[in-house]
Amino acid sequence: MTAVWVYAVTEARTPPTERGVHGEPLRTVRCGDLTAVVGTVPDTEYGPEPLRRNLIDALWLEQVARAHHRVVTAAARDGPVVPQHLATVYADDAGVTALLRNHPAELHAILDRLTGRAEWGVKAYAPSVVPEETTEQPSGVADLARERARRTAVAEFRRVGAAVAERVDAWLAPLAVARCRHEDGDPWEADAPDPPVLNASYLVDDARRGEFADRVGAVARTDRVELSGPWPPYSFAELPKHE
Repeated sequence: MTAVWVYAVTEARTPPTERGVHGEPLRTVRCGDLTAVVGTVPDTEYGPEPLRRNLIDALWLEQVARAHHRVVTAAARDGPVVPQHLATVYADDAGVTALLRNHPAELHAILDRLTGRAEWGVKAYAPSVVPEETTEQPSGVADLARERARRTAVAEFRRVGAAVAERVDAWLAPLAVARCRHEDGDPWEADAPDPPVLNASYLVDDARRGEFADRVGAVARTDRVELSGPWPPYSFAELPKHE
């Protein structure tokens, strides 16, 4: 038995030459002038229960996510795409056809909005704040002093971080058609040793990509920032719900 893994929706008529998540050749499912780029995969690995188990396997998930992204990126070279979420799987082509048939206006609107544009990722970082060392004191007093120092450092990091995030975003947002800030929780509490205070995606016209990159370079003279992309517009494709 097999299942159908869906990578993206587009208006192109031919699939990319890439291989899919299971090494399968890609094909298309069409409905009207919309095309879904899909692959046929074994349901012993990609059916509901096996997929639920596999998605908690970090190595499996990384390999599949990379393959999925390669296909979406390849499809985007031929025109705008609506990327599908990782592990969008249907039992058969009929389910994919229903996705296209039930949402033509929404899908066309997204494709029109994304034409000639790409997603760029920006991360900004705040200077680290280290709690002040306490002098030798009785253990109870020292513990209280360390906690006060920690709270002061946390408050300062949050204050500086918020200022950095707003400053960087204010510089970049005017050059973007849309932006999406990814909220990762409190950066001070993050497990990473140097968490970003801004993690955002910007939808930028291809004609302005050089200007956008130059603006990031200008921001980097005062703040530590990282630029990545261009990416398929994962953050700006408001997908229909998987039916």
